[in-house]
Amino acid sequence: MALTESQRECVRCRANFRCEYCGVSEDEAGGELTVDHFVPLSKGGTNDLENLVYSCSRCNLYKGDYTPADSNAPHLWNPRAEPAEHHFREGQDGHLYPLTPTGEFTIKRLQLNRPALVRRRLRKQQQQAAEALLMRKYLLLMQSYHRLTEVYEILIQEQNSLLVKQLELLKQLREWLDES
Repeated sequence: MALTESQRECVRCRANFRCEYCGVSEDEAGGELTVDHFVPLSKGGTNDLENLVYSCSRCNLYKGDYTPADSNAPHLWNPRAEPAEHHFREGQDGHLYPLTPTGEFTIKRLQLNRPALVRRRLRKQQQQAAEALLMRKYLLLMQSYHRLTEVYEILIQEQNSLLVKQLELLKQLREWLDES
């Protein structure tokens, strides 16, 4: 049975329009991605939403119709069941490093360290670092602004106090001139 348009849209939206395996967006891929059956239909999988994964064509191709033959066979990470952080971590060099046998198998099977993905991760890291730097500068600027505002308010209060004193002195001077 083919997927309905409603199922497809639900899977796309749930995945935030990104490959659930490698993170590539529709914009980066230049179009919509594919809907993959985590457990292939040919191996007993269903069209249930929990078995459907939004996938770029490369990850879908590398995954193929893989399903572990038995409990001793390596398992592929299921993005619908567990966060990626349970199975791999991203290094500063843009590569994914396995934390579990499932992570190691998934990285190899889906070729998640292919050069384009590593470059994408490095660009993302650089962008995040630039955004963090801008945020730090913004916070410092805001702190300076608030301090300047406080100093300005103190100066206004002092100026008002001096104006009151000046008016008192002028009044005294006028009285003194009137007496003379």
